[in-house]
Amino acid sequence: MHLVFLGPPASGKGTLSQLLAEKFELIPVSTGVMLRQHLAEETELGLKASKYLSSSRLVPDEIVNGMLSDWFDQNQESNWILDGFPRTLSQARWLTDELAKRSITLDAAVSLEVSYDELLRRIGRRVQCDQCGLTTALDLVENGLHCPECDGTLRPRIDDAEERFKKRYQDFTDETVPVIEYYAERGDLTKVVAEGNPTEVCAMVERSLSAESQ
Repeated sequence: MHLVFLGPPASGKGTLSQLLAEKFELIPVSTGVMLRQHLAEETELGLKASKYLSSSRLVPDEIVNGMLSDWFDQNQESNWILDGFPRTLSQARWLTDELAKRSITLDAAVSLEVSYDELLRRIGRRVQCDQCGLTTALDLVENGLHCPECDGTLRPRIDDAEERFKKRYQDFTDETVPVIEYYAERGDLTKVVAEGNPTEVCAMVERSLSAESQ
């Protein structure tokens, strides 16, 4: 199985990727995590990316695409979920060509549909561990502001400040909605209303994928 997860910030892409990955033995692939690994290991691509990040510029597509291409080289027989990639139409077209070269079939691009009001509600309760990076909802944590995974401190995410979130949401509208339309035109899109709890939404994704495969 090869899937792409698309959706606005706070739509639950990372959480659902993990749930489906565990159930179906898929590898969740985040280009953000991949980028941090390349930076930490000071790879050639990581060093190129650091020049852009140090001056607060976006890392160009050719660098991000190169990282993902390297990952495909090392995981040719793997089943995976791409979490939040492609973000732009140019990345989507690159991915289509890259998969075709490798004779890999994309099973579905899953669009997580969440209302703006619900997204605002979620960011108001979302926290992230300052040590391991775990993101969770504050009301789901049983031991105060301590991370359930590593006992680090849970804090509100900087990107979830409302003004920053509005900018991220606008970026999604401008850049990623055309990607959703691209996959719809290709017949690869599966839309799922993702406003329930993660377990319920995961079951809906499963049912949608099952229906699409029949």
